Amino acid sequence: MIYFFLANASLSPFFYKFTYKIKEKGLIDNFVKYYEEDKIDMPRDFLQNMTSTEAKVGIKQIRKYKSIVQKRRKLALLYNECLKDCPKIILPKITCGSTYTYYSPRVKNRKKVIYLMAKKGIELGHVIEYSIPYMKSYASNFDQIYPNSFNYANSVINLPMHISEKECIYIASELKTILNSKYKY
Repeated sequence: MIYFFLANASLSPFFYKFTYKIKEKGLIDNFVKYYEEDKIDMPRDFLQNMTSTEAKVGIKQIRKYKSIVQKRRKLALLYNECLKDCPKIILPKITCGSTYTYYSPRVKNRKKVIYLMAKKGIELGHVIEYSIPYMKSYASNFDQIYPNSFNYANSVINLPMHISEKECIYIASELKTILNSKYKY
């Protein structure tokens, strides 16, 4: 419960600016980074059973699954509508049957966009943080170059899907402002 409370608080707009700064310094990698560049491995908690609290949350989420998916589909449509006129973003296609666990558009300078949004207290995630052929642990197994994999690994951002429609419109507006600003992408 303490972890759940701290995670939610640290991702709130008020605290996220601070959370982002300590994350960039690597001070919370043990809690948020799930892979090592030079090691093929499973997460440390891979074989651990759920706690009773985690199981209770999971059961509640399963009961709400249809409404959660419906809400995420609505947010994906709303993001696409709000961002459709912005030429500096490549929007994901709206696909029938998708649950939109992630809404992942692409931008030219992901690191800069994430940084500028964090300054506004808005968390954007990385869905694809790496390209397997370019990871140290796999590099010897590949003798070709994979430009699409590399491009996606460096351009995909993840917009929040656990928010209200009002917050979705706000985030899309702030993202558009950043993408249309004087910064080069």
